[in-house]
Amino acid sequence: LYVFTGGGVTLFIVLYVFTGGGVTVFIVLYVFTGGGVTLFIVLYVFTGGGVTLFIVLYVFTGGGVTLFIALYVFTGGGVTLFIVLYVFTGGGVTLFIVYVFTGGGVTLFIVLYVFTGGGVTLFIVLYVFTGGGVTLFIVLYVFTGGGVTLFIVYVFTGGGVTLFIVLYVFTGGGVTLFIVLYVFTGGGVTLFIVLYVFTGGGVTLFIVYVFTGGGVTLFIVLYVFTGGGVTLFIVLYVFTGGGVTLFIVLYVFTGGGVTLFITLYVFTGGGVTLFIVLYVFTGGGVTLFIVLYVFTGGGVTLFIVLYVFTGGGVTLFIALYDYDARTEDDLFFQKGEKFHILNNTEGDWWEARSLNTGISGYIPSNYVAPVDSIQAEEWYFGKMGRKDAERQLLGQGNPRGTFLIRESETTIGAYSLSICDWDDGKGDHVKHYKIRKLDSGGYYITTRTQFDSVQQLVEHYKGSNDGMCHFLTTPCPNSTPLTLGLGRDAWEVARETLALNKKLGQGCFGDVWMGMWNGATKVAVKTLKPGTMSPEAFLEEAQIMKRLRHDKLVQLYAVVSEEPIYIITEFMSQGSLLDFLKDGEGGNLKLPQLVDMAAQIAAGMAYIERMNYIHRDLRAANILVGENLVCKIADFGLARLIEDNEYTARQGAKFPIKWTAPEAALYGRFTIKSDVWSFGILLTELITKGRVPYPGMNNREVLEQVERGYRMPCAVGCPASLHELMVQCWRREADERHTFEYLQGFLEDYFTATEPQYQPGENL
Repeated sequence: LYVFTGGGVTLFIVLYVFTGGGVTVFIVLYVFTGGGVTLFIVLYVFTGGGVTLFIVLYVFTGGGVTLFIALYVFTGGGVTLFIVLYVFTGGGVTLFIVYVFTGGGVTLFIVLYVFTGGGVTLFIVLYVFTGGGVTLFIVLYVFTGGGVTLFIVYVFTGGGVTLFIVLYVFTGGGVTLFIVLYVFTGGGVTLFIVLYVFTGGGVTLFIVYVFTGGGVTLFIVLYVFTGGGVTLFIVLYVFTGGGVTLFIVLYVFTGGGVTLFITLYVFTGGGVTLFIVLYVFTGGGVTLFIVLYVFTGGGVTLFIVLYVFTGGGVTLFIALYDYDARTEDDLFFQKGEKFHILNNTEGDWWEARSLNTGISGYIPSNYVAPVDSIQAEEWYFGKMGRKDAERQLLGQGNPRGTFLIRESETTIGAYSLSICDWDDGKGDHVKHYKIRKLDSGGYYITTRTQFDSVQQLVEHYKGSNDGMCHFLTTPCPNSTPLTLGLGRDAWEVARETLALNKKLGQGCFGDVWMGMWNGATKVAVKTLKPGTMSPEAFLEEAQIMKRLRHDKLVQLYAVVSEEPIYIITEFMSQGSLLDFLKDGEGGNLKLPQLVDMAAQIAAGMAYIERMNYIHRDLRAANILVGENLVCKIADFGLARLIEDNEYTARQGAKFPIKWTAPEAALYGRFTIKSDVWSFGILLTELITKGRVPYPGMNNREVLEQVERGYRMPCAVGCPASLHELMVQCWRREADERHTFEYLQGFLEDYFTATEPQYQPGENL
């Protein structure tokens, strides 16, 4: 396999197979795209019995378009089938088909020539010679200048001759040429040809049906359509009374990708079958698929399957959600629509062609899944933790038996089934079952009941609980996810594509707005005051920030990198956690909801920890709240870029001293452990519903007191165990503070492992 990309692209494949029994398969696939496009395929098969199959397909597009196909078959018995199809469009159009010879002495010679110049000229020569001495020679000439001329020259057959021709020409919005040629001879031979050409939006050439009384059927359909892409579709079917069938399908589509599909089927009465399928698709990758099957009546079977696939994945995908196109390059689609992926399955946006509409465009990769895969099932939620599964199942009042399936957190290749349950003691709760995988590929929850697929397992437990707490009822509802970015090339966007509709807040360094991008997508826009940070430094940091992706981090969509800098992110409906706690619905939350929000923040910070990143400004004001108490971390990493002198000196009103670890405030040593300190302060904001930390103390006093060992006391209503966790976040030595991974686990299991006897109080 040789691939060269330079001024043009060259794909060169040579496959050579030799077996000791004397079988050689030799394939050369050569593709060159430069000034023009050349697709060159040679398929050569040699067997000891002396069979040669030779195919050359050549396409060149330059000043004109040339399609050149040669199909050559030679067998030891002396049969040769040779077809050349040549199309050239320059000043005019030429379709040229030449030569069929069989060892029995039959020659079919067809020349079809079309030239359009000052007028229209259609020139057809059909020549048939058979060993018995019959010649049929037809010349059909049509010229339209001032009018229409029909000119027929010469028909001769050995027996009796009937020639019946209807020629209909219509020119309107497009050109329609309709020809029926019917020949009957006294010996019982019928030749019936329909030739239909329509040129409107595209060109269609359609030829159907030849029957001869001796039992020979020649059936040819040639269909050419040029629209958004080019489709060439050829079916050639030959049947003879002796039992020989030759069936060829050649399909070429060029849109975003190229599909070459050839089926060659030969059957002879002696019991020999030759079956070849050659399929090339360039979309998710390049697929070359060949099946060669030979069976002989003496009981010998030769079966060869050659399959080569290169690319990122399966080429047929199904839409999991509706999507409204945001740009001219996007593809609008609805849930259930199927696609061919045309470029590759890498990145966040894929070029795809809808099988419903035939239209091509870009689609968000996280909105589709391979057809018939587990990812395409409504109940499959992919990579989701146990706690998030419980939030999803319990947060929407789902009935008992509502379920989802997710990847196992502990076992690679296994899954977890999470299901809503209810009893008098616990009320609504979620139970989790491990779906284990057999070495043989099957799946089971209990070893006594095993299944070939997870889909079969689900169907079984829909009909019976079979030892589980409840049978499965309906898949858990799943909201439409965010796209990964606004669009394929929507990273640095133009300021004029943004409409700032409503101011949501303001700070020392800028304002936050609810806005619309391209008039269609709701976003949040943070506008920074000129001079806040270097545009170059911001753009460099933003490249890192946009790669941080987690469902507990606010997604960075795009930027306007010229001052005033705009930062475009996903929109969170409930605003900042600080405002939500002080002035919104958060004032009525009880301890379980507050601890769950803390667990979500810890989960997002655990991801930042794993990615070796640092937030530097973790506090309730930089946490955003969405529907169903979903919390996401915002503004990660931005603090490092601020160039304000008062801020960089780590003193004065602009610097968040009360949230900052001593080593960071005094010496500028920001680490993930200084973020842990800030998280401890954030916990006090949650418990006190947004109260400013260290009440009654100014920044200087806080710094002095903390250095002397002072730590905030336990707030009213706060469990001692939760306050102890805060104090552990505030250990003097950074290395002695917990990891965010530990904090996440502690908070997620808080009411089962630490405070199982919790009862709601007046405040919490």
